[in-house]
Amino acid sequence: MLVYWLMFAFPALLTIVTGPRSGERNDLNKVALGIVFISFALLIGLRFEVGADWFNYEYIVNAVALEDARTAMSFGDPGFNLIAWVATRIGADVYGPNLVCGIVLVTGLIHFCRRQENIWLAISAAVPYLVIVVGMGYVRQAAAIGFILIALTRFERGAFGRCLGWIAMAALFHASAILVAPLIGLAIVRKQILLIIPVGIVSVIMFIVLLQSRVDAAYANYVEAEYDSSGALVRLLMNGVPALLYVLFRKNFPGSPWVKTLWTLFAAMSLALIAAVAVSPSTTLVDRIGLYLIPIQIYVFGNLALAMRLDGRSGAAVSSLALGYYAAILFVWLNFANHAALWIPYRFYPFEA
Repeated sequence: MLVYWLMFAFPALLTIVTGPRSGERNDLNKVALGIVFISFALLIGLRFEVGADWFNYEYIVNAVALEDARTAMSFGDPGFNLIAWVATRIGADVYGPNLVCGIVLVTGLIHFCRRQENIWLAISAAVPYLVIVVGMGYVRQAAAIGFILIALTRFERGAFGRCLGWIAMAALFHASAILVAPLIGLAIVRKQILLIIPVGIVSVIMFIVLLQSRVDAAYANYVEAEYDSSGALVRLLMNGVPALLYVLFRKNFPGSPWVKTLWTLFAAMSLALIAAVAVSPSTTLVDRIGLYLIPIQIYVFGNLALAMRLDGRSGAAVSSLALGYYAAILFVWLNFANHAALWIPYRFYPFEA
């Protein structure tokens, strides 16, 4: 467990020491961001038999190794499969795609967090679930979320075309990431009613091209089988808490009208998924959709003191409460989650291989 607590303690300590907006100006913090990038990427990428889907991904990589590049890319997620195929050709095996996906996730996380008011609190909020659980468990979705975080930074700058390009890149690693595209599209058109029609048409086309086979499989595997994920409600509530905070303090959060519209859509979807758990025949399907709404946690807690118009001791108190909240999440998950044993003990290649 020590590795996971150190991953959380490092940004948490810097949250307390540096305060808001110091991450970009302080040379020490620039070095610290480099440490986070290297250490997190290596811990995600070079882990050995850590994570719920370790052996599933090992099977995928071994299967891809038997095919030529075109065939390997023709089934599953082409972005991930191409990297896995290349990795097998250079002897990197499962560690190759794990490392690349880890780098993508951490790159996106740092890009996104650097634009928040409290950089280190934003990173701290990401560690317990996004970095440790998703990054080391759902490899393809982790990479997809990394690209989505980059897309969100482009959206904030008004580069809508580049934003959608990064969403498309995310979909190459896991097709379900395309579910974020309609939210982006609706935020772009905002009050321009006539533009909703072409956005809807493009969304339907993207759905047919990228998601139809996935939806059919998901329906069979999750809905018809009534497949449930233990702890799904808790994980969705992790998005629901910041979603509610965003709704309460929406006017004070930074960003253009387009940015606020987008986060309002993220918040609405996060709250809707909590309600969906009660009626859905498969909590697993709802749980998986919730993965792509995790950025709202990072955004809200990274700007919460600003939105509440607190500074000085009051702002520090809010940051401390947020750190305590995520420390509690990490403690409960490590000690009581059904699948936590698949992460414990942490083992690192090549010492354990």
